[in-house]
Amino acid sequence: MLFNSLPFLYLFLPITYFVFWKLTTRSQRYIWLTITGYFFYSFWNYKFCALMALSTAVSFFAGLGFLKWDDPRHRRWCLILPVTFDLLLLAVFKYANFTLFTAQSLAETFGFHLSLPVLDIVLPVGISF
Repeated sequence: MLFNSLPFLYLFLPITYFVFWKLTTRSQRYIWLTITGYFFYSFWNYKFCALMALSTAVSFFAGLGFLKWDDPRHRRWCLILPVTFDLLLLAVFKYANFTLFTAQSLAETFGFHLSLPVLDIVLPVGISF
């Protein structure tokens, strides 16, 4: 399902919008948007929902830790951990092949033969966001 597809425009979006405004509390709305986000994402490739769930869990538990601790050192770690984790995911999926290709080209420039594998990685939709 794409943002400009008819099922999205005439089915998914109106249902999501209608239910969102019928929910009364902020937490219910957050849960609803999370569920609909996973549902929408699963139409592209359901396998990446596990990756999104892992990223969500890391950020969620870091947020709980941020609310729990008053010590600035612990709170700093609750901020650094999810940001670092998400940036590492981005680096692996978006820049791994670029880095391997650059290392191989650089090695050949200096006369070394380096045979690095090309990773067959599909870039998940929206990982940069």
